[in-house]
Amino acid sequence: MKRPKLKHHYHDARIASVQYRDETDVVITFSLCGCCNPTPGATATLIFTGVRNFQDVKNAFAERSAAQSVNEIAGIVREISGYIVALSGGAVCIDSRGLIEA
Repeated sequence: MKRPKLKHHYHDARIASVQYRDETDVVITFSLCGCCNPTPGATATLIFTGVRNFQDVKNAFAERSAAQSVNEIAGIVREISGYIVALSGGAVCIDSRGLIEA
């Protein structure tokens, strides 16, 4: 496992929204934390493309939303079959072909 090279630091960032496109892409918008980023409260977006476990990812985020758990990012790591997004409420494995930071 290794950390992907990203423009922003997502430690302690909060998930502002999760959207789904074409049942292949997962778009997560974050409110960034001020401890690691120069502009606290600024937003950043990660797009996971070609998600192969789309329904599992959608269910995982729906469960966290229903439980009203605060989803703060502990870290994002790359593994052979995609990415692990470690959240305060537990990790979500996203088996995707790519990651775009917007």
